[in-house]
Amino acid sequence: MSEPFNSFETRPYQLMTTNLLTCLALLYRADEAPLLLVRVEKLIADYRLRIPARSGKLTERDSFLITYGDQVQSPDEKPLLTLSRFCKQYLTFNI
Repeated sequence: MSEPFNSFETRPYQLMTTNLLTCLALLYRADEAPLLLVRVEKLIADYRLRIPARSGKLTERDSFLITYGDQVQSPDEKPLLTLSRFCKQYLTFNI
């Protein structure tokens, strides 16, 4: 009898974990990468509970914002904070 489907046990997840571990080792120290991976996995698990499951197919109700982090700027404010404020103010019901 087969085990129930668990997305954390699938081949794509294993590949993503391996790739992420490699990237973390390059960005940080190699000995810190496994601990950072655990933290990232916890973040993924926490957010997974907040996001409703879907079929994975895009519909006319889906939209994406693709931008650079410093696309929207304001004096004396960090660019990502400005972008976040802009999105909350102008895009909340659009994207």
